[in-house]
Amino acid sequence: ENMLAGLSGRICAGKGTVSDYLRERRFNVYLTREEITEEANRRGIEPIRENLISLGREGWQKEGASIWIRRILEKAKVKGQKDIIIDALRNPGEVEYLKSLYGVLISVDAFQDLRYQRWLSRNRKGDSPSFEDFKRIDALDFNEGTSLGYSVKDCMAMADFYLVNNSTLENFRAQLDQTYSEIMKGKVDK
Repeated sequence: ENMLAGLSGRICAGKGTVSDYLRERRFNVYLTREEITEEANRRGIEPIRENLISLGREGWQKEGASIWIRRILEKAKVKGQKDIIIDALRNPGEVEYLKSLYGVLISVDAFQDLRYQRWLSRNRKGDSPSFEDFKRIDALDFNEGTSLGYSVKDCMAMADFYLVNNSTLENFRAQLDQTYSEIMKGKVDK
């Protein structure tokens, strides 16, 4: 039985940690960010956050909310891969598409101050160290307020599983163990 799951959550809440955990369990992890970065590279656009956000939104508007997920699943199909994780879904239309394929959504959240510390420590090219900038980007990502825009808030509300990453990595992995066993049980029940 093929397993399909998506991740959605606040910036630096721990989606990468969830992806790593599932990768260790033989899941094939695809990043929507990488898909949009490929598009940026094809067009000769610098792949920094602001540009990727614009390209992501443009893709949704031109080809529908499922564009990036469709491209990812096409790649997985060509490679003959099953058990796919897509990190991250940022528009409710993406979640609807995922669920139409019997996929499940895992939501990840954490306190803003913790997420800001992680934002600083990951040190990604183009990310501003200013807390004001972080809050602005975080608010936009959470709820842009347009139907074909960024709305992690709406995606998280559609989740099948909710993870909160406000404590230790050990605690978070214990939550992941629980969620993983529930997902695998559901996979067998289908």
